[in-house]
Amino acid sequence: MAISTTGHKNFTRPASLSFAIAGSGLNEIEDLLLPTLHSLMMNVTIPPIKVKALGIVVEVSNISLTKLDFGNENIQLNPPNVVTISGSEVLILATMNWHYHDGLIKIHGTAEDVFNQTNLAIDMAISSKDGRLQLDVVDCNLDIKDFCIILDGGAGGFYQDIVNMLHKPLKNLFSSTISQALEDGINAIALALLPSVPVVIPLSNKVEIDYALINVTNDRGMSGYKYSNNHFSGSSQSITVQDFDISVDAYDSIDISGYFQPSRNGTYSFQIHFKQAAQITTPGGTAGHLEMHNPGMCWVQYHTDKTSLFNASSAVYYPINLKYQSGCGGGHIQVSVCEAGASCELLSSLNITTNQTEALPVFVDHTAVLVSAGAEMFDTQHPVESPFPHLQLPTVLPPNFNQSLHSIAVYLDPFLLNSGLSVLNAQGVFNFTLTNDDIPPAVQPYFQLNTTFFRYIFPNLYNKFPNDALQLDMAPLQIEPIAVNSSIRSGFLYAVNVSVLQGTPRTQVIPAMKLEIHFKIDGSVSLENTTLAGNISSIVLTTTLTWAIVPVANVSGLNPIIAKLLDNIIIPSLNKLLNKGLPLPIIGGIEFVNTEVIYNPEGIVTLLAGFQPDMDGFYQPSFFARAQSGIQTTLRPALWLRPLAHLHSSRKTWSLKNVSIVDAKHQILEAAVKQASRFQLAEPQTRGNTIQILSYTKAEWLDVIEFELQQSGSSVLVVAHSFSSGLFPVCIPGAPILNMALCFVPFLDHGFNKKRLDAFMQATIKE
Repeated sequence: MAISTTGHKNFTRPASLSFAIAGSGLNEIEDLLLPTLHSLMMNVTIPPIKVKALGIVVEVSNISLTKLDFGNENIQLNPPNVVTISGSEVLILATMNWHYHDGLIKIHGTAEDVFNQTNLAIDMAISSKDGRLQLDVVDCNLDIKDFCIILDGGAGGFYQDIVNMLHKPLKNLFSSTISQALEDGINAIALALLPSVPVVIPLSNKVEIDYALINVTNDRGMSGYKYSNNHFSGSSQSITVQDFDISVDAYDSIDISGYFQPSRNGTYSFQIHFKQAAQITTPGGTAGHLEMHNPGMCWVQYHTDKTSLFNASSAVYYPINLKYQSGCGGGHIQVSVCEAGASCELLSSLNITTNQTEALPVFVDHTAVLVSAGAEMFDTQHPVESPFPHLQLPTVLPPNFNQSLHSIAVYLDPFLLNSGLSVLNAQGVFNFTLTNDDIPPAVQPYFQLNTTFFRYIFPNLYNKFPNDALQLDMAPLQIEPIAVNSSIRSGFLYAVNVSVLQGTPRTQVIPAMKLEIHFKIDGSVSLENTTLAGNISSIVLTTTLTWAIVPVANVSGLNPIIAKLLDNIIIPSLNKLLNKGLPLPIIGGIEFVNTEVIYNPEGIVTLLAGFQPDMDGFYQPSFFARAQSGIQTTLRPALWLRPLAHLHSSRKTWSLKNVSIVDAKHQILEAAVKQASRFQLAEPQTRGNTIQILSYTKAEWLDVIEFELQQSGSSVLVVAHSFSSGLFPVCIPGAPILNMALCFVPFLDHGFNKKRLDAFMQATIKE
C-alpha cells in the first residue's frame, strides 16, 4: 500500500488501543489509593453533637477519626459503567471530648468511639470527558450496625449511661458524615489523579501520540428488531428508533433497547401512552406492563401508564428495553421520561443511546473494565489522519486469562503502529542521501561508497569510473502496512539512485544505475514497565536492477554485502531506537510485570500483564549515606553484642494465608510502597526468598528491615527482623568504622523498629 495522508485529526476514529482491566487489577489499583484515601479521612471534620433530656445536657465535640479499616473488601462490576466497592466488618475508631452538666454538676473528659459490624458500599460510575477517564461516586452508603462510646478520665458508670443517650443521633450523624467524606475523598482523588494521565505524549519535537478515549460513534436512539405479522419471533429486521412517537404497522411488533443517560442527577420514571399493549423494562425492574388486549381488535384503545421511580445520576448509563405489539389497525406508542415534580417529555435521542461495548470509551462487564482509546501518532504541527484501515478489537478478557498472574489485557491494533509509518513517511524520515562521508568508521569494514569497494560486483562501473566516490539517493516507493501473524511483519520497497561523484572543488553528479530493493521485516513487541517496545529480529532483502549506465552481470551480488551491513549495524541501531518504545497512558504508581505477548490470527496483538507498584517514590539517601549503607548493612555492628541488641531491634512472625511465595513478595512490596514516605524507605532488594529494605531517619541513621519468606502448605510464613545498624548516622564520613569502634555503647530505637514491623504486618495480613 502506498502511503498517503488525508483529512484532519478525527476524534471519532475507532479504538486502536484497549485496556481490559480485570477485577484483580482493580483490587491492586484500589490498594495503591487506599493510603491516600485514609489520609483524607483522618482530616474529616465532624460537627459536635448535643443532647438535652430532663434538664441534662451532654455534648460531644472535637470528633476526629483515628482509624478506618475497610475490613473484608470486595469489588463488583455492574454493567454498563458502574464499579461497586463494598466492605464488611469495617472498623472505624474516633476520639472526642465530652461534656456533661445538669445545672449543678459539670464534668468533662475524653472518649473513644469504636464502630463494629459496619458495612460499606460505594458505587462509582466510570465514564469519559474530553477524551479522559472520569470517575464519579454516585452512591456511598455506610451502614453502622453497632458502636460504643468509651469514656476516659475516670468517669463513673452513671455518666457512661448518660453519654449512651447519644447512641442514636451519633450513629445517624456518623453514617451520613463519613459517607459524605468518603464520597468527597474519592472524587478528590479522581480529580487529582485522572487528569494527570496523559492524553497526548510527545515522542519528539515533531511527533506525538494521541491517546484520547474514543467518542461514541454509533447511532443515538434505541436499536433492536421489528417483527412483521408475528409476536416477537420469526422474520425480523434491524431497526434504530430515534423518534419516540412511534407508529407500527398492523400486527407488527418491536423489541428495542438502549441506554438512558439523564442530563442531570434526579429521580425519574418512564411514561408510556399507547394503543393495544406494551411492556417497558427499567432499571428498577419490569413496570408499565398491561395485560395483552386482543391483538385482533381494530378499534382504538388508549392507555397511559408509568414505571416506578428510580434515582439516577448523570454519570451513569441506565439500560432500558421496550416491547410493543400492534393490532389489526396498526399501533402507536409515545414514550416519555418524567422527572419527579416536573412534567413528562418525549424521550429524545440526545439522552438515549444504542451504545454497545465496542462503541463505548469505557464499558464495565462482569469480568473487567474496558477502556478504549483511538490511539494514533500525528505530526505535531500538521496532524492528519492515517489512511490505514482499522481492525475491531475484542471487548472482553481473553478466554485463557489467568487472574492469578495477570491484571490487565492490552489489545493493540496495528493501525497505531502504521500511523507512525504515515507520519514518518510524510516527514521524509525514510528519504535520505548517503555518501562515503556519512559512513561511520565502525561500518567501513563492511561497506564503503566508492567504485573500488564494488569492483568485483560491478567491474564495468569500476572500469568506467575507477576509484570514484558514490552517492545513494533513497526513497520508498511502497510501504507495506505492519501486519500481525505469528509475529509483527512489514516491508519497504525502496528506489535507490546510484550516482558517481567526479571533480573538485565542484563535484559533478553522474547517474550510474537505478535499483529497487525490497526489505521484508520481521519483529516483535513487548511491554517494558509501562512502555510498548519493539524489536526487529530479521530483515530479508531482494535487489532488482532497473537501469544502469554500464552492463551489470549480477546485481544479486549486492545482497550479501547489504545483509552483513543489516546484521551488524542497521538492525542493532534500529533496535536501540525501537527499545525506547511508546509510553502508555498509565496511572502513576504502577508498572507492568509477568508480561506475555499473543499474536492473534485476527491480526491484532494481545499483551497480558500483572501490576506491581512503581518504585519511584522511595527515599534517595545522600551521597555518603548511599556509599556507606552497603558496608554497614553487611557488618551491622549494632547487633554484635547480643545483650544490647534488643534495645534497638524487633522481631515478628506472621502467616499469609492461601498465597504463594510470589504473591507474598508482591504483598510485601505493595506494603513497602505504602509505607515508603512514612518510614523513609529505600527501594527494596530481593534475593531469593528474602526481601531487604533500608530505612533512614531524617538525620540518616540507618535501620534495616529483613523479611524471610517460607512456604508452609497453602500459606507463607513471614519471619521479619527490623534493627538499627549503628550508633552514628551513615551520612557521616567513616560512620561504619566509628560504629564498629563504639559497638559496646547502648542506645534506644524509641520503638521505631517495632512500629515498622507492625505496619507491614497490618498491611499484608488479609483477615
